[in-house]
Amino acid sequence: MSRIRYEKIRCQDCGYEGDYKIYDSINIDEESKIDRYFKRKIIDSSLFLYTCPRCSSKCYIEYPFLYNDVKNNFMVWCLPDNATETEINNVKRVDMRTYNGTLRVVIGKYDFIDKLNVFENKLDDIAIESIKTFTFSKVDNNEKKYVKTIMFNGVNEESRNLEFVFIRDDESNKMVNVPVEFYGQIKSMLKEKEIKGFEIVDQASYGNFVEND
Repeated sequence: MSRIRYEKIRCQDCGYEGDYKIYDSINIDEESKIDRYFKRKIIDSSLFLYTCPRCSSKCYIEYPFLYNDVKNNFMVWCLPDNATETEINNVKRVDMRTYNGTLRVVIGKYDFIDKLNVFENKLDDIAIESIKTFTFSKVDNNEKKYVKTIMFNGVNEESRNLEFVFIRDDESNKMVNVPVEFYGQIKSMLKEKEIKGFEIVDQASYGNFVEND
C-alpha cells in the first residue's frame, strides 16, 4: 500500500503556504488502478510539481521515495541527486530479508528510469551495466567528455536491439543500439554475487557484485 503524507510548502514568489502531497512509498500496481497515467507522471516529474494555490507559481520538489512494482517483483528506492552518503547508507541498512524480489537504490531521475526499463524488460542490471561499459569504451575520447550518463532505453522488438541513450551535457542525446544476442553472451559470462538488500548497481559499482576468477 502506498504511503502518503502532506507538508506545508512556502511559495518562493508570493510567500503563501500550501499543502504538498508527498509519496514516501508508491505501490505502482495499486496506484495504476486509480490512475493509468501514474507511472508516466513519475517519469516526466509532473508528480513532483507543486503549484501555488494563490499565485499559480510552479516548482519541482525532489524527495526520496520507494517504488514498488508488484507485478515485476522489484523495489527501487529513488534518492535525489543531492543525496548524502548517510542517506544512502540508511537505505542500505533497511532489513528486507523477507522480500524475494530485486532491491536497488538509485540516485536521480535518469538512473531511476534506467532501472525501470531494465527490470520491466526482465533483464539483469549487472549485465546491462557491463554492456554500457563496453559500449562507452568504443566511443571517441573527445565524445566521452560530453557524455553525462548512459541510460538503458528498452528493447526494440522489431530490430531485436537493446537501446541505450548517451545523455550529453548539451542535451544533444545520442541513441546506440546493441544486438540482443550480445546481452545473452555477457550474461552467460558473468558470475554474479547474491545481492540481499538495497544496493546501488551502476557504472561505478557493478563490478563489486561480480566474482573475479
